[in-house]
Amino acid sequence: MKQTTLAIVFAGLLTVALPGCSEESDPLAVAASPPGRPPAPEGMVYSAWLPQGCTIVVEDRSMVADADEPIHIACDRNDWAPDDPDWRMTHEGDGVWSLDVDPPGSDVEDQALRFKFTRGSWESIECHTDGADVRNRLLPLILRMRVEQGERPRLDHVVVGWADQFDERAGGPSRPAIRE
Repeated sequence: MKQTTLAIVFAGLLTVALPGCSEESDPLAVAASPPGRPPAPEGMVYSAWLPQGCTIVVEDRSMVADADEPIHIACDRNDWAPDDPDWRMTHEGDGVWSLDVDPPGSDVEDQALRFKFTRGSWESIECHTDGADVRNRLLPLILRMRVEQGERPRLDHVVVGWADQFDERAGGPSRPAIRE
């Protein structure tokens, strides 16, 4: 029986061949080079495109979010809806919230998952400690060797404040959220 191998190069210094694997059978191949995106650097994958998905975790350091005003994710996959029930995070305790995110469908191109955290409205969007807007977040590239097959990697984030905690925010109290 002919055995195929997939070579993995670590920082250009060491090559490791994995027996029985080929680029065609590599479950992370799409995450390394998703449609409409440049290939990830050697040894990296796009976390938004992992076949098993990923888990987005956020720590609300302000401890403002609660059962009445849970954290949601407004993103390019839900038309930036700040209160989408499908993107409502689960409270894990001690200010920590999480949501399992599946990879985009095969019909989606160039969706790396741009997002912001909200408490259900654009008036209660995440912000910096001075009330200034937070730029859109983007799920990171991660090391391929840290991805366990079938397990969702945990991608940690922090929110330090919410827009509705400020009488006036940088740029004015009625400044709309940046949705680039």
